[in-house]
Amino acid sequence: MLDVHPPHSPTHTWKDFFIHIATITVGLLIAVGIEQTVETLHHHHQAHELEENLQDEAHNNAQRIENSYGASDIELQWLLGLQQDIQTVLTTHAKLAYRPRPQSAPGVPFIWDLPVTGVWDAAKQSGTVALLPAHLAEQYTSDYHQVEISYDYRTRFYTALAQQQAYESKFASPACPTTPDLTRMNPEQLEQYSTLVGNTFAAGLAAKNRLRIFQYVHNTITHDFTPEAAAADRTAVLRSHEDSFPAPALGRPASDATCSASQP
Repeated sequence: MLDVHPPHSPTHTWKDFFIHIATITVGLLIAVGIEQTVETLHHHHQAHELEENLQDEAHNNAQRIENSYGASDIELQWLLGLQQDIQTVLTTHAKLAYRPRPQSAPGVPFIWDLPVTGVWDAAKQSGTVALLPAHLAEQYTSDYHQVEISYDYRTRFYTALAQQQAYESKFASPACPTTPDLTRMNPEQLEQYSTLVGNTFAAGLAAKNRLRIFQYVHNTITHDFTPEAAAADRTAVLRSHEDSFPAPALGRPASDATCSASQP
């Protein structure tokens, strides 16, 4: 004869089932909420750190823009002087030594101190740019686009300068391959040389004018302007760094020195 024993645990009901499911659901929601909170805090920290780094890079670039104006003016003044020497040789048949490109250090020509983009490039590569507020992302995108345009204009200057230097090399000696002898050029060659120097000057002036636009856009990053102040700054930037240069002095008379560029 079989003995029937009562169950050791109470019989599960639908109520027990739904309580169990609800407990699991609440636990999952809490876990997901904690994870989302941690991720949000992490993204907030990343965005704040990125904003600080971009501001540091922006202020560094602001100084680089100012430095570039100085280097630009020195090169443009040199080209004006070189053009004056060419015209003097053409009109008076004077024998003038080549006016060498100015140098910031022995053997190092003046160069533009163009802005850097390391922080922005790294942010785009990692995708953290998406963490920036929309208005900041738009401002920085516009700013760094101006960097690309400035590089392009500066590249055009170097291209024109390379063409000028290639022509100059035809009239240089093996001992001084970078120092052309203007006395070896006939009038037609001097006219062609004048055109090349003029092209280099025009490219340099265009690059400088583009730098003005870049500075105006860049100032909206480094300054907290009101609309009125932004309009005033735009006017100030576009009118600053005028393209009026003092008349260059006449070049030196040609000599028998090995390299006229090495003379003081």
